[in-house]
Amino acid sequence: MPRYFFRIEHELTSHDREGAEVPDKRAALGEAATMLGKMLEDIDGKMQTGTDIKIIVEDEIREPFFEMKAMLDI
Repeated sequence: MPRYFFRIEHELTSHDREGAEVPDKRAALGEAATMLGKMLEDIDGKMQTGTDIKIIVEDEIREPFFEMKAMLDI
């Protein structure tokens, strides 16, 4: 199975060094959506206006192919 990496950007950038083996790009996008949902749950209303959380999905050669973002804007 291919390995995908999930770079998280929120206040600081977190580089995924291990990645995850999933069947394909669609499954990697599902993993990113699950990760983003869990992060939003953990924030539990403490996210400040104008901030965002971004997950960038990278393929095996660390080439970004998808970006998912949650932003609080009032």
